[in-house]
Amino acid sequence: MPDFLVAFFGTVSPLEAATPGPNGAFSPVEHCWHLADLEREGYAVRIRRLLEEDNPGLPDFDGARIARERSYTSLSLAEGIDAFRDARLRNIEALRALDAADWTRRGEQE
Repeated sequence: MPDFLVAFFGTVSPLEAATPGPNGAFSPVEHCWHLADLEREGYAVRIRRLLEEDNPGLPDFDGARIARERSYTSLSLAEGIDAFRDARLRNIEALRALDAADWTRRGEQE
C-alpha cells in the first residue's frame, strides 16, 4: 500500500496534497498521516495488547479528531508516506513472528 500511495500521490503539488476531497473527505496528506497514525497508535497498540492482556478492550481510533489535533494538512506528504511505510512494516514483522497460539488470542473492539 505505501507504494500505491507514492504512485498515486507522488506527483501532486503541496496545494493539491492539502486539498480536501469531496464532502469534507481527507486530503491526500491527511490520508497518509491518518494511515501512519492508525498503524502506530491503532493497530500496533491492539497487536501488543492482544498479546500481553487477556481479552482486552480495544478502543476505537478517532482518526478525524486526531487529524484535527495534529494539523495533518500542515505536514509533509512524503514524510507521511514514509511514516506509514515504517509503521506498516513493523506491524507486518510483529504479525509474522506470531505462533499458532498467538493467533487464537481475542479482544473486544469498541
